[in-house]
Amino acid sequence: MNEAMLLQQNPWWESPDAIEKDSKIQDKEKSAIDYISNIFNEIPLEGKGVLTIRGPRQIGKSTLLKLLIKKLIKNKIDPRSIFYFSFNLLDKPEQIVEVYNQYKDFKQGFNIKNDIALFDEITYIKNWQLGIKHLIDSGIAKDTLFIVTGSCSTELRREAEKLPGRRGKHKKWDYVMLPLTFKEFLKTQKANVPIELFEGEDLLHPDIYKLKSIEIYSEKLENQLNTYLKTGGFPFFIDKFFKGEDLTSGINTIRDIIIGDFERAGKDRSILLSILQRIYETIGSRYSWNTFSDNVEAEAPATVKEYVHLLGDSFFTGILRFLDIYKNNVKFKKDKKIDVLDPLVINLITMLSGYDYFTMLLQPEFKSKVIEHVILHHLIRKYEEMPEYGFSNLNNVFYWYSNRGKEIDFILKKARSIYPIEVKYKNNIRKSDYLNLKLVLRKGIIVTKKDIFKDNSIYGIPLEIFLLFF
Repeated sequence: MNEAMLLQQNPWWESPDAIEKDSKIQDKEKSAIDYISNIFNEIPLEGKGVLTIRGPRQIGKSTLLKLLIKKLIKNKIDPRSIFYFSFNLLDKPEQIVEVYNQYKDFKQGFNIKNDIALFDEITYIKNWQLGIKHLIDSGIAKDTLFIVTGSCSTELRREAEKLPGRRGKHKKWDYVMLPLTFKEFLKTQKANVPIELFEGEDLLHPDIYKLKSIEIYSEKLENQLNTYLKTGGFPFFIDKFFKGEDLTSGINTIRDIIIGDFERAGKDRSILLSILQRIYETIGSRYSWNTFSDNVEAEAPATVKEYVHLLGDSFFTGILRFLDIYKNNVKFKKDKKIDVLDPLVINLITMLSGYDYFTMLLQPEFKSKVIEHVILHHLIRKYEEMPEYGFSNLNNVFYWYSNRGKEIDFILKKARSIYPIEVKYKNNIRKSDYLNLKLVLRKGIIVTKKDIFKDNSIYGIPLEIFLLFF
């Protein structure tokens, strides 16, 4: 590693205006959508320690780092105290030390004491924490604020947890970037809809009058929702969609990302692809690991389970487990569900199975299944306390079914209380459609297509309005 390579990744050392010419910044300026993650304003940019930003690849983590650099330069921070490095071509923890030491030699010439090191995709390096630990413990980077990104929650979490006492005194250490919610999507479209109406409102006890007051916007919201179901929440794919660009290349990008991550983890491509196709076959269904393993190239259910967990830890899928609503505890041996958390990934597994996603969306049954998956993503965003840990082991969102096969799509667990949510995406909801909720729990939310109602402690909320609570 030579100084020229460091300058190539940090051109603002020579000219602060160089950040404006960065490819990520320029792509952001040319984007068809105006979106910046909330992390931009939340993450601290002073002090010392180690902060992590997690999330699937292509979600915009690298762009966020470049925007933070631009913000620091705008705030008159010495550009030479801002060190960015992408680790996607390195593979050893000692290379982290080598790279930082070269930067240290550079900054000492300018008498820089405190610095910010933004290390992108550091999980490409196994045991990356050893490099950071050495830099802090040796005193080389004792006053440095490290902001590191990675795409696999387990790798980033596991290694970050091996830095006790070195992560700083910040209120929050770990951040996660996820696909846009429907509400965030609406903001990018500058939709003329009062989307902030339910800000801070309790989804579990909604104001029926507020629900009815926004009903006048239902057609506009429904149109936007149908677009969201096509694009999903990955900013790069939304951008392609609205620019009228080739969408197949975007789908292939997600495919290559998932395959690349698995092969980097030593997993078999053909097993992964057969599992993705199996997820499509079982979409919306519950299963045991044994039954799910049928028609999968890997014979051992334990292998299949490992692959599915890795998909969840990479933020692409979520595993819904059975909650015993009478004892308020999880039954891990009961059947579970795999939900795909963004329409773009559902688009991918649909394509891998030989079907066209946009055509399939025209089928009410398939669309209803996609909607269930979208709802889970939103529930995770609102109710899971540590989404940065990935979605293979959810702690607050479950489902339930009776011995007779009656099912409740989602069960929220809050402390010792539980709350059911049932999806009935159809017109003209009858009392018989939610008889299960009335008999079993006597409360809950029915996510409908059009109907708004209150029946004692059961609320009917149209999907596009329901999603505004998140």
